[in-house]
Amino acid sequence: MEIELLGLVDLRASGKTIAAVPEKIRQFLAALAWQPNQLLSDETVIRHIWADSPPQNPRAVLYTYASRLRQLFREYEELDRSPLVRHSGGYVLEVDPRCIDLHRFRLLVSQGRQASRARDDWAAIELFDQALHLWGTVPLANIRSSWATIARVGLEHERLAALVDQLRTMLLLGRHLEVLPLLRALVAKNPLDEKLTAMLIVALCRCGRSSEALHLFREIRKRLIEELGIYPGAPLQDLHNRILSEDHSIMRNAWIMH
Repeated sequence: MEIELLGLVDLRASGKTIAAVPEKIRQFLAALAWQPNQLLSDETVIRHIWADSPPQNPRAVLYTYASRLRQLFREYEELDRSPLVRHSGGYVLEVDPRCIDLHRFRLLVSQGRQASRARDDWAAIELFDQALHLWGTVPLANIRSSWATIARVGLEHERLAALVDQLRTMLLLGRHLEVLPLLRALVAKNPLDEKLTAMLIVALCRCGRSSEALHLFREIRKRLIEELGIYPGAPLQDLHNRILSEDHSIMRNAWIMH
């Protein structure tokens, strides 16, 4: 059994997507899969699905949803018992977290960061790549709820952090030509992110485009002052000063911001 949250919320069994799962049941499944092997109180699940507008007797409705999910598990997967378990006051989805793409993503990212700290950069890039390939276009794409809207924001931050770690590792391996267009796209979407901008500046310098790197620094300094009322932080300013003084230490990996 596989549960997908990083695109359309789907339940897959025996390699097949289970079709025609009503939206509210998908919301129930997503809430349980978000925190597998943990008790979710009825109140928590009710908030996830209906926010401040629950139906009359929402616990009875949840009981109906739980029965339908158990039926789906039985129909599409040969299980000794249902992974959806009722406990006093709530429900638990008792599964291996690795069968849920979100938790598999987090595990792979954690392993990638461990490999990076151990300076096994090629392994780190592969692990980040596996993690990022689990994503669809938009997480929780077929769920409309205030909880899903908030959750999507956090998930996109997690995805961006993993992508930044992957690109930083690629820069450490001298793959600046490869990462340059990716960093340009990310900085365009996140123009006030000093870490991303510093990485793009380093990549530009390593591609022999110091004048573009200086222009990029001026752009972010102007934006930070006008939009946030602050100046670039010390690492970015130091990087700028070293470009101006033609300090070739910028070509070494110490100048890729952590």
